[in-house]
Amino acid sequence: WEIAAALPRDPARFGYKRPRPPIRRELLWGLGAAAITGGAFATWQGAAAMVYKTRIGEQKHITLPDGSLMFLDTDTRAAFSRHDGFRQVRLDRGRVGLRVAPDEDRLFRVEAGRQTVITSHSRLDVSEDGESSSVVLIDGQARVQVSRPQGPETRHLLSGERLHVTSTEVRLDRPNLSALLAWQHGQVIFENNTLKQAAAALNRYSD
Repeated sequence: WEIAAALPRDPARFGYKRPRPPIRRELLWGLGAAAITGGAFATWQGAAAMVYKTRIGEQKHITLPDGSLMFLDTDTRAAFSRHDGFRQVRLDRGRVGLRVAPDEDRLFRVEAGRQTVITSHSRLDVSEDGESSSVVLIDGQARVQVSRPQGPETRHLLSGERLHVTSTEVRLDRPNLSALLAWQHGQVIFENNTLKQAAAALNRYSD
C-alpha cells in the first residue's frame, strides 16, 4: 500500500507498458482466482477476532458487538469473535466478568486454559493464569468441557459453583462470591489466604 502511494501518477514516467488484452481462458482463470480470494477473505473476516487488553493496574468495561458485557481485570488479554454457529471469547490471560446477552440461535463459548464454557445466557467470572483456570457461574446455566489427558470431560455448573482446573486436578466448589467478585468493585478481600497468596494477588495490580 505504501509503495503504491509513492508511485508517479503518470504511468509513462516509469516505463509503463500497456499489457496485452487477456485471452478468454486467462480472463476466466483471473475471475475464478478473484472469487476464491474474495471468498477466503470473507471467511477470514467473519472469523477475525477483536482483541481487548488491559495494562497492569488497569480495568476496562467493554460492550461486545453481540450486546454482551465484559469487564477486564488488570493485566488481561481476551479476544472476541463471531462465527456462523456461535460467539466466542478466548481468555489468554487475566480475569474477566461476563454478562452474556441471550441468543438461543448462537451459543456463547468462553475458552480459558483447559476449559471451554458453553452457555446461551449467564453471568460468569473467568480467570486464567497460565497454570490454572477457573470458571464461576454467578447465575444462569452453563456447561463446561474440560480437556484432560484421558479424554474430554463435561461438567454442568449450577449458580454459585466454581470449576477450578489445573494440569493435575479438576475441583468443584462453592466459593464466597462477595469476596471472589470484590475485584469488580475495586477491592481485594482475603479469607484464609497465606501471605504469599495475598502478595501475589496484590502484585497483579502494580509493577
